[in-house]
Amino acid sequence: MPSRRFASLHGRIERNAMVFVLAILLVCSVGGLVEIAPLFALENTVEPVRGMRPYTPLELAGRMVYVREGCYACHSQQIRPFRDEVERYGAYSLAAESAYDHPFQWGSKRTGP
Repeated sequence: MPSRRFASLHGRIERNAMVFVLAILLVCSVGGLVEIAPLFALENTVEPVRGMRPYTPLELAGRMVYVREGCYACHSQQIRPFRDEVERYGAYSLAAESAYDHPFQWGSKRTGP
């Protein structure tokens, strides 16, 4: 059960619109600082993978068919880095492997081969 002091503070903030707006701005600023600022400190957010190259024209045409037909719904899901899934499906997906994929076709669950 919340204390009386907290309930009193909460009530004052809700009654005063300017204080409420300032509290929202403060919370959003702190959240933005925590989430976005570290990205500027990193040189690169994706580690390069050896052997990555742009698609050849034939590979690009095949990928366009793949996207058009909706094959990504089952077959472009991420393999999670759990031992059993790696043994069953092979190495898990890395962000660098999709560097040339536009639009990205990643999902959240592996359901196909």
